[in-house]
Amino acid sequence: MSTTTFTGTIRSGKPGSTGVVSLNAVIQFDPTQASAGTGFVLPAGSVVSGIQSLGGATGGTTPTVHVGADGDPEFFASDLDADTAEQGTVLKFGYLDDDVEVWAGVGASAATGGKTTISIQYYKA
Repeated sequence: MSTTTFTGTIRSGKPGSTGVVSLNAVIQFDPTQASAGTGFVLPAGSVVSGIQSLGGATGGTTPTVHVGADGDPEFFASDLDADTAEQGTVLKFGYLDDDVEVWAGVGASAATGGKTTISIQYYKA
């Protein structure tokens, strides 16, 4: 399977329209570890429009995860459910001024194992 890396703005509709294409990143990480970089970078000019936990953590009492950025582990979402699916509340609205690597890790209540998967919906205007 081939892959493409593209950093430009993707638009939809007729020429001159202002429609943009919504993108989705799926990221998996260890929910027992402190917040760390996931390797996924949201490009400057992106707007995060949704965030969801798809679950996957095991153990603990109602385990949660934070989704953030370097220096702010709760930049995008705080205490998403780590073991079951949950739609989160996006905490950072507006355009990202710079490229931002998504960081993720343990929330207020730790899991004891597994891998948590999150989905981040965004567009680049």
